[in-house]
Amino acid sequence: AVVVMWYFLVGVGMTVLCAIGVVLAIVGVLECSGFNVHGLGFSGRDILIGNLFCIISVLGSAFYNTYSKTLLERYSVLRVVLYTDAIAFLVLLPFTIYREPESFKNFLHFSFFAWVCLLFLALLRNLLALVLFLQVLKRLDATVVGLSTYLIPFFGVLTAGMFLGA
Repeated sequence: AVVVMWYFLVGVGMTVLCAIGVVLAIVGVLECSGFNVHGLGFSGRDILIGNLFCIISVLGSAFYNTYSKTLLERYSVLRVVLYTDAIAFLVLLPFTIYREPESFKNFLHFSFFAWVCLLFLALLRNLLALVLFLQVLKRLDATVVGLSTYLIPFFGVLTAGMFLGA
């Protein structure tokens, strides 16, 4: 999806290296997810909605990677992070209020450790990771950077093992 967005928004075609990366990424995702052709089911409203959300998230990620590359030519990394977080907050807040109305009341009852964990997630995992991602995006093609997101599960398990001793 990143390659298609990259082509239509920026006008850059796919290189041989990108094509190899796309094939390896698809094979890797299918292998890691335990893909079973015989067990596929496309009937039912829940399956359709789940697949629709998956497609929307992939297209959204592809659009973000491609459009951010263009934004980084005009704006600083921190400004793009600010705009990204502000738009995400404004879009997701109504959904959160609708789906989880009690969650804001529960904030008052969080322990000190829970607040430290939230601060860790906000600063290190979200802010720092996005800043690093956009710094790399400034220097490399959006297709290469987009494919690197398939390494997130690997590093997530590695980090969990380091910090949690699992």
